[in-house]
Formats: sequence, structure tokens, C-alpha cells
Amino acid sequence: MGNYTKQIEEKKDRKEKDKTRRDKLAGFFYDLAKLCFGGLVIGSLIAYNNDSGGSLQEIAKTLFGLAATLVLSTIANNILK
Repeated sequence: MGNYTKQIEEKKDRKEKDKTRRDKLAGFFYDLAKLCFGGLVIGSLIAYNNDSGGSLQEIAKTLFGLAATLVLSTIANNILK
């Protein structure tokens, strides 16, 4: 009986470690998404508003930042499922 309970405990420990690992990895991707949004999207929108002309480069940065944010948050969401 002792060997069986030991195997069950090891299985529970593995499941808990896997859950923690998934949570931390998803948190990492969510943090990357937040950084992309803050750095690229908000930063380029501020620069776009300060330059009264609004260059194509700033629009491209904004679109790239939005795409990167969406992709990274989708990856994090899929990891948590």
C-alpha cells in the first residue's frame, strides 16, 4: 500500500508543478503583450500626436504593436486552456 500512495503523491506533485509552470509561462506572455502595447502602441501614438504630420513609420509601429499584443495575448490564453 505504501508504494501506491507514494505514486499518487508523485503524480499530484507533477500535476501541481505543471500547473505552476503553465501559469508562470502564460504570465510571461501576458507581460510581453503589455510591454508591446505600452512600448509600441502607446509610444507611437504619443509620437504621432506630437508630430503634427504623422509619419507612415509611426502608423506602422502602431499596427505592429497591436498585432504583437494580440498574438502574444492569444498565446498566453492558449497556454492557460
